[in-house]
Amino acid sequence: MPDPVYFNTNLRVIIQQMGGDSTDNVKKFAVAGAKLIPVTISTTNGLIKLLEMNPVPKLTDVNLPAGWMNFYRLDNYSATSYFYLDKPTNNLPPLASLKERTEGLTGK
Repeated sequence: MPDPVYFNTNLRVIIQQMGGDSTDNVKKFAVAGAKLIPVTISTTNGLIKLLEMNPVPKLTDVNLPAGWMNFYRLDNYSATSYFYLDKPTNNLPPLASLKERTEGLTGK
């Protein structure tokens, strides 16, 4: 069976940093602690470019219209790395305990 993992150099990963939802839901995300920056609101009257306004309105602004809001978002990411052994045995140390591997992490 051919190996489905082909890269070993020049790997490039792109992660989208934009999100979108209703204005009301985006406000709820922010209240719940999500780190986000509103960018645009699409309303029945057209597109509002929030970052081009002076001053830029806050999510708490009562005059912020309802609509579809796009926003920059900040997410947590994780990665997995695979490697192949040339034989079924190795000299690797035993895997550390879960407590040791997660020491110092927040939000476990």
